[in-house]
Amino acid sequence: MAKALKHHLEAIVITKIGLDINETDKIILGESYEPEFIIPAIEGCLMRLERDTIDLMLLHPNEVPVSSAALVFQEMDGAIKELLQVGGRSLVQGALGWLWGRSVTNIPVPGARTVHQVEELAAALHTGPLPEDVMLEIDALIGGNNMSLGDEPR
Repeated sequence: MAKALKHHLEAIVITKIGLDINETDKIILGESYEPEFIIPAIEGCLMRLERDTIDLMLLHPNEVPVSSAALVFQEMDGAIKELLQVGGRSLVQGALGWLWGRSVTNIPVPGARTVHQVEELAAALHTGPLPEDVMLEIDALIGGNNMSLGDEPR
């Protein structure tokens, strides 16, 4: 991936963490989403992708207990959660809507293991991108630039 992205610094980088992988043998050793594994996992992604930043970090395991996920994502403010759930969206649907709201060229690749998860992801297609005002409000909260990258209007 680093080679493919080398000359595309404008590319939005989204990756997942939370699995312990033997990099030599490419074997999944188990899940590792405890807080002490998060920073080394992020640093490993940055090194492998040859990047200084990652635009969106996702958690790989789908069945993480809420109490454990809360420790990992404690930085996510309640206000952002509320904004993502605008229009009756679930947090997952809101996250997809945020990605679509950033740029029409974003193609999320979410994983699903249950019928409920597939249905929830499919329902996100009906809600579409987050509204412009919500995108701007999230932008103000996280201090980034969530506006379209100029490729096409949202």
